[in-house]
Amino acid sequence: MKIAVVCALGWLDRNGYQHVYRECIGSMAEFAEVVYLVQSTRNRTGIAELMQLYPNIIHIADKRTWFSDYDDEHEITYPLFHNRNLGIGMQAASMDGAECILGMQSNWYIPHANMTALRARCEAVIRDSKDCAWLYRSTQYAGTLFHVSHHVKFIVNPKHPECMVPGKVADKAHKLFPPANQYAELEKTNVVDVPLEMTLEDLENIWNWYKCYDGRVGGSMVFKWETFRKIYQRSSRILSVCPVNPNGAGALIARNSRPDFVSHIILRDMGLERA
Repeated sequence: MKIAVVCALGWLDRNGYQHVYRECIGSMAEFAEVVYLVQSTRNRTGIAELMQLYPNIIHIADKRTWFSDYDDEHEITYPLFHNRNLGIGMQAASMDGAECILGMQSNWYIPHANMTALRARCEAVIRDSKDCAWLYRSTQYAGTLFHVSHHVKFIVNPKHPECMVPGKVADKAHKLFPPANQYAELEKTNVVDVPLEMTLEDLENIWNWYKCYDGRVGGSMVFKWETFRKIYQRSSRILSVCPVNPNGAGALIARNSRPDFVSHIILRDMGLERA
């Protein structure tokens, strides 16, 4: 079965993505027959390197995908545009003969230990003629892995084109609170989000960009670390520590993580790491 990954991304050289994109996208290229990187910026930093390392990567970047070239730039939030680009990539994958499509983000990785089971799950979606299925997602802060906490309908059957319409890909992640006895089964096929491998400067930079273009946030709000710290502390309360060490890309990310990254600060706030 030809399985494709579609990953919508922006810059790779800033805002924390520079610390994880090689490992995350590398895991996608290891998993899938072909990976479509759909980019919302003209900045191609890192793309040539990735395409040289992984010949199964296809890069899509043109006036359709560049956020700065969109006619109604200030009438659409960046997350919705990002969602739109996922649809563009999924349509390209379908036209190229993909039989199952997996949606990903540039700071998510597929654990090496999960790849065989995730491929089997993709095959089952197509065999059972489903339109789409949940992709389960865990979180990793530095070297600490947490249990599955979200799911999103990112396993897509291209025979159902309504699931791939640009701007209508169901990319909203839903919180998930499974009983503890279900973790083992769900985590055979989950992917992992590494959202906080960034410095405070990275976090401030991405906030200052988002507040200009994202209608979900207050454009007049000034970045204050303590405000964001409370937000991360609150959102981290739903996370439950997984007693398994990260593997594959996750192990590399853990090894490269630095004490000044936001991930370490929040781990210390959670009492999971010493100051």
